[in-house]
Amino acid sequence: MEALFGGSFDPVHVGHLVAAEAAGEALDARVRFLPARVQPFKRAAHGASPEQRAAMLDLAVAGNPRLAVERIELTLPAPSYTVRTLQALAEREPGNRFTLLLGADAAAELAAWYQVDALPALADVVVFARPGAPL
Repeated sequence: MEALFGGSFDPVHVGHLVAAEAAGEALDARVRFLPARVQPFKRAAHGASPEQRAAMLDLAVAGNPRLAVERIELTLPAPSYTVRTLQALAEREPGNRFTLLLGADAAAELAAWYQVDALPALADVVVFARPGAPL
């Protein structure tokens, strides 16, 4: 099983790593971090470029075989829509079923996502608690 954890990760912090590790362990899955090129819901300027954020993630996951960095969103048109990312991954990796990891804050905005009705055909969704965002 492959789980996908998207976000701006500007910067990546221990909370991201703990959540990814816990999800990977609970699901018995490898977790790929998906740094967004441009997040649709966070249009403010990033402190780091997408490539720099991916490099920070590389350093953060180094030595942990359960965690990896997936750069596909950096090659796709902006903004980084999850449906577009999942479609590109399905094309590249036919037959691989993904699990999308979402914080409760992101899940609360799911109805506003681009082409959200297509999500169930592309991935399973797992929601995890976040401080200040009830499940």
